[in-house]
Amino acid sequence: MSPCLSPREMELAIIRNLREKTGRTLEQWVKVAQAAGIADFKRRVGWLKTKHKLGHVQAGIVAMRAEGEASEYLDGDAVLEKLFAGEKAALRPIFDRLADAARKLGPDIRFTPNKTYMSVARERQFAVIKPGRRRVELGLALGKQAASGRLEDEPPRGASERITHRIVLATAKEVDAEVRRWLKEAYAVGG
Repeated sequence: MSPCLSPREMELAIIRNLREKTGRTLEQWVKVAQAAGIADFKRRVGWLKTKHKLGHVQAGIVAMRAEGEASEYLDGDAVLEKLFAGEKAALRPIFDRLADAARKLGPDIRFTPNKTYMSVARERQFAVIKPGRRRVELGLALGKQAASGRLEDEPPRGASERITHRIVLATAKEVDAEVRRWLKEAYAVGG
C-alpha cells in the first residue's frame, strides 16, 4: 500500500509534476490563464479543463494562482483562522475540544482545513467539523448506524458521501462522553 499523502503534499506533488504531465510549468499555465482574461474562477477552471484538458485539481491550482492566491492547503493555519473568524469566533472553543478529543484517538489523525469545514482523517476521512452561524456540526462516517441520542442520521450540508451522520453542538460543554464515543466509533470505521 502506498503512503497516504496529505492534501498539501498531494498539491505540491501535482505542481512538481505539472510540466511532465502537461508540457508546461505552473508559472507557464498561470500566464496562459491570465492571458485568457476570464475573471470568474469557476469559468476559468472550466476553460482550463475543456480547452486545455487539465484535470480538475490541476485547473483549480492554476486558476487560484492566476488570481494571485495560494491554495488553501498551503497555509492550513490561515484557513482555520478564516473558518472561525467574525461571528463564528465564539465557536472556536467547540472546535478546540473536538480536535483535542480526536487527537486522543491515535497518532494517525490528520486535520485538513477546507474553506467551509475541517476534515479529520486517518487513512480515510471519518469526521468533519463545520462551523455555522451559531453552532458547529460534527459530521461522522458511521455507515448504516441508527440514529440515537443527539446523533442524527443526516450529514452536514456539503460533506462528502462518506459522512453519514451529524451531531449539532452549540457550546464546548456539549463535547461530552456521548460525542467522544461517536467520534471514537467513526475513527474505528475510518482506519
